[in-house]
Amino acid sequence: MKAIILVAGYAIRLYPLTESTTKAFLKLGSITVLDIEKYYCFNNLK
Repeated sequence: MKAIILVAGYAIRLYPLTESTTKAFLKLGSITVLDIEKYYCFNNLK
């Protein structure tokens, strides 16, 4: 394993959006925040 993506907390500042889903699974366009983090993490480790 080369990386750990930490996604924790209550996301109070994002409350209206995080009422029914977690911060990691919020959609930004057609992809989730977690997908964006994975992309940048794994593409910058090479």
